[in-house]
Amino acid sequence: MLSNMLKRKILSAMNQLKVLRLFETRMKRRLRVLMYHRFSMEKHPHRISAVEFERQLKYLKRYARVITIDEAIDGLTGKKRLPDFSTVITIDDGYRDSYEIAYPILRKLGLPATMYVVSSFMEGKAWLWTDKARYVTEHTNADRVETSVGSRRFSIPLSDSGSRLDAASMLNEALKQMSNDDKEIALEKLADDLGVQLPETPPTEYSGFNAAEAAEMGTNGITIGSHTISHPLMNRITASEQESEAKGSRRRLAELTGLEVSHFCYPNGSFDDGARLAVRNAGYRSAVSSDFGYCRREDDLDLLPRIPAEDDMLAFLQNYTGLEGVKRSTRRLLRGGSA
Repeated sequence: MLSNMLKRKILSAMNQLKVLRLFETRMKRRLRVLMYHRFSMEKHPHRISAVEFERQLKYLKRYARVITIDEAIDGLTGKKRLPDFSTVITIDDGYRDSYEIAYPILRKLGLPATMYVVSSFMEGKAWLWTDKARYVTEHTNADRVETSVGSRRFSIPLSDSGSRLDAASMLNEALKQMSNDDKEIALEKLADDLGVQLPETPPTEYSGFNAAEAAEMGTNGITIGSHTISHPLMNRITASEQESEAKGSRRRLAELTGLEVSHFCYPNGSFDDGARLAVRNAGYRSAVSSDFGYCRREDDLDLLPRIPAEDDMLAFLQNYTGLEGVKRSTRRLLRGGSA
């Protein structure tokens, strides 16, 4: 196995020799939908720094054709020609840093984007549930997580900020396997086990932008899409709840912002046939998942794949240009699967 350092050297050489541009050109007729989540002013292990975000956007401005999600859907459905190197920028959840950090950079460079927003989060009424574990592991005085999530028992050391974030990630992965109600009970137990009082609403670090800010962005190149009412795993709620989350969030976001809301994003990339039906019945033009891939005309518009962004230019280029897609296809072929 190649070491990470050697892999980076090879990737850097491929970039300097313009090999990555060859992969990008090979995929020029495939729509790329980039997926971002959180941003920071400084380097952060789970966020895109402002410097790196601007660097990536400058690359896109030079080499790609950044279009709106509506232009992309028009292209995929044949209503309009999809330009070569078409790219859509998407940002999930609706955190304050999307407004305070990402939006000014997008506006400075004149690039459009789509922000998928959780309506109750934008109203300041609710947490995004994954942040509760992060808050608890960050604020506990304990030096180790000793708790159970469902049938799994955890004993995780908390030695520094990195280990606390890693612990939250492990706990959240286990929590994803639970129903909505059981998940909330487990999070309350986690907070109790670690001696942390969870605030009723998220503090600034974990809060979202508000409706006025969303409306402002909506008139300056940002498409506001829905990310449900409460950010549940859509494959772990009932059919009626799926319908409520899809229809209710679209209606509420429109009421709050005065904007047309026509595009949807599945929280945590989780969906099933019922969730897809609820999205279609709610009247959305498109829905994106977290599945890795480059979009083609034959793709279902309610299940478009995306490309995860990285806080590292070489990793970003590996994903964006198409090299990562080739690597994944090769691994599937070697395992005996289909490309």
